[in-house]
Amino acid sequence: FVELLIPLVLPIGANLLLMRQREAKLSARLYTVLVKQLWSVERVEHGGVTMYVHRPLEGDDETIPVVVWFHAGGFCVGGACGAKDLETFNRLSSTVKVRWISVEYRLAPEHPYPAAIDDASTALEYALSKYRNVSVGGLSAGATLAWQAAVRVGKQRLASVAVLYPFLDPSMSSASYRDHGHRLNLGTFLPAAWAAYLGDDDQAKRAQTSYLRMTKDDLRAALEGTALIVLTAKADPLHDEGVAFVDALRDHLDLVHFDIKGGHTVAHDLFCDKEGGNKLFDAWAHRLQLRAETTPAE
Repeated sequence: FVELLIPLVLPIGANLLLMRQREAKLSARLYTVLVKQLWSVERVEHGGVTMYVHRPLEGDDETIPVVVWFHAGGFCVGGACGAKDLETFNRLSSTVKVRWISVEYRLAPEHPYPAAIDDASTALEYALSKYRNVSVGGLSAGATLAWQAAVRVGKQRLASVAVLYPFLDPSMSSASYRDHGHRLNLGTFLPAAWAAYLGDDDQAKRAQTSYLRMTKDDLRAALEGTALIVLTAKADPLHDEGVAFVDALRDHLDLVHFDIKGGHTVAHDLFCDKEGGNKLFDAWAHRLQLRAETTPAE
């Protein structure tokens, strides 16, 4: 665990590529060792996007929920085969059997906005064309991609959207940034990540935040009948923008919000607050299972 944290405390700027390489190597190493315990994995290429379809070794059939998943990393770090994502679905599958599709979306700065959103939308459309009971989710920047892809291509076809610690606001002007940005150098990394992804393109910045200002009719067209599950942590720099996201949507969607305590050192983590994390996983599993039980067999 400590080894995985090392890249997060490196200087950013010129060392961003080194950070990405080291994080991906360490995380992939753990993933490779652990994934075979519970999952079979198939690599899929569609529309220029690489995905990894994970099927449970026990309890797999065509009726179980499918979750399209986007990894964290500020749009510029990480990869589809990561230890944290595996840990997430190991925990979720202890309550409800799922297939999950991890997406290798393109990373900035080599591929700035909107490359990641385009890849996310392509992957989600692929899943919706192939499976009957589809949800989407992600962590941090991946949560933002999950939301944006759901809005773009959902068309009232999604069972649920899991938006966990969303990385939404490039202005970084909230009180939670000022109060908690010192944690693991996130106050340095997060601005560097936005700069890599959006650069100085004001049009891209406006487009990025347009997903937070949708009308009621737009939301209904995309997500009516879809459960939205949002997780924030009080000690996270991203806390306030996540709460603002919830406040903007609460009256328009079937929404469940968990605002957990978070850990003393690492707030931006699904497993740093066991009690809060368990509530999230139980609610997520319930929504997935509910749709599975009401989806007619072909």
